[in-house]
Amino acid sequence: MTAPGSERRLVRYYCTAGNGMERFLTDEVKKKLAAEHVCHMPGKVLFSSSLGMDRVVELKAAERLFLLLKKDSPLQLSAHTSPAKAASVLQSKLLGDRNQWASAVMTWSRLQGELAGRRMTTLDATSATLEVTRKKEEEERRSEEQQEEEEKCDVESRKSAGEQREEERGNGRLRSGGQSAVHALEKKRKRDDDEEEEEEIRQEPPSVPISFRISCKCTGSLSRYFSTQEVSKIIGVGLSRLLGWKVDLKNPQLEVNVYLSDDHCLLGFPLTRLPLANRSYIKTTGLRATVAWAMASLAQIQPGFCVVDPMCGVGTILIEAAQEHKAARFLGMDIDDGQLQRANENVEFAKLGNRIHLLKSSSTALPLPSTTVDAVVCDLPFGRKFGTKANVAASLPLILAEMERFVRLRVCLHCFL
Repeated sequence: MTAPGSERRLVRYYCTAGNGMERFLTDEVKKKLAAEHVCHMPGKVLFSSSLGMDRVVELKAAERLFLLLKKDSPLQLSAHTSPAKAASVLQSKLLGDRNQWASAVMTWSRLQGELAGRRMTTLDATSATLEVTRKKEEEERRSEEQQEEEEKCDVESRKSAGEQREEERGNGRLRSGGQSAVHALEKKRKRDDDEEEEEEIRQEPPSVPISFRISCKCTGSLSRYFSTQEVSKIIGVGLSRLLGWKVDLKNPQLEVNVYLSDDHCLLGFPLTRLPLANRSYIKTTGLRATVAWAMASLAQIQPGFCVVDPMCGVGTILIEAAQEHKAARFLGMDIDDGQLQRANENVEFAKLGNRIHLLKSSSTALPLPSTTVDAVVCDLPFGRKFGTKANVAASLPLILAEMERFVRLRVCLHCFL
C-alpha cells in the first residue's frame, strides 16, 4: 500500500485477454485503475497505472498479468539473411542494455513484495482470532509466574537480616562484575556490527545470478527462420552473456515471456503464478469467469436491482455479478438438481448465501410475477458442448418470451454455438 501523501511512479503492464475480451479489459483498466497510455492488440491490452498491486490483480476481464519490459516494432529479415545474422539481429533488438533489464527486475521485485504483503494481510485477517487466543493464554501464564514469584519473595523475606544483607553484598559484587563484562561484550559486538555494515556499503551487491527461463511464442515470417525452441535458446544465451543469469527450466526465479509476430515484439515478466482468470472464490468452474464477468457488465446492473439467471448452471455468472455489485439481489434457477447442488456449493464457498438465492424451475415457466425483474443474464446451454442443440433451439422462443414477460429492463445472453 502507498503511504498517504506519497506518489507512485507509473508502471507499464500488459494483460492477455480472451478472444473478443480486449474492449472489456480496456474499459476496465480505464475505470478501475485510472490507466494511462492504454492500447490494445489482438489478445493483449497494454496500459500504465500508478495504483498498487492490490488493485491491479483485481482485474476481472484479464487472463494473465505481466510487467512490460519492451514493446517494439516487428523484426524485419530479408529472404537472404543467414541464420547466424538473423540470430544476432534478434538478440540485438530484444535484449537492449543491462540497465534496462536491471531496472525492470527491480520493479518486478518490488511488485512481488507488494503481492506478498497483500497475501500476508489476508493471512493476518484470517488468524486474528488465533492471535487473540494466544495473547490471552500468554497473559494467564504471566499471571501464574507472577504469583509464583511473589510466593518466592515471601520465603526470602523470612531470612535473617544479616544473611539477607550478606547475600545482597555478594549479589551486588556479582552484578557489578557481570554488568561490566556484558557492557564490554556489547561494545565489541556493536563495533563489529558497524564494521560489517560499513564493509557491506563499500562492497557491490552480491552477484548471485538470477535463474530464469524463456517462454516464447513466435509466429509469422520469423517462424520460417527459427522454431520457438530456437528463439528461446538464442534469447537465453544472449541474456546469460549480458547479465550473467543462469538458465533453469524447472524452477526459475524469473520467467521472461516473449511474443514475436509480424505486428510486434513484446517482452514481459509474469507477475502472478496463477492466471487472474482463476477465481479463488469459485469452487466448481462452469462458464469462463472472464466471460461471465463481461456478461454481468453488459447488463449494467445498478444498486437495488433484482437480477435473474433462469438457467444458472453452477452459478458462475451470478457469482461474478454479485462480487462486482454489492447492492443488488440475485436469483438463480435451473431444472437440473446436480447443477443446482454445485451452484449452491459455489455460492456458499464464495460466502454469498445471503445475496444469491437458488430455486429449481423450468426456464419456460418461471415462478415470477410479470415485470418484477430488473435484468436477466443467461448462458443458454445448447450447441456442441451440451449436445442438446435441437431441443433447446426448439424451446428458445418460449424461453425468450418468458424472459420478456418478467423482465423490466434488459437481457444479456451468451450462447455456445
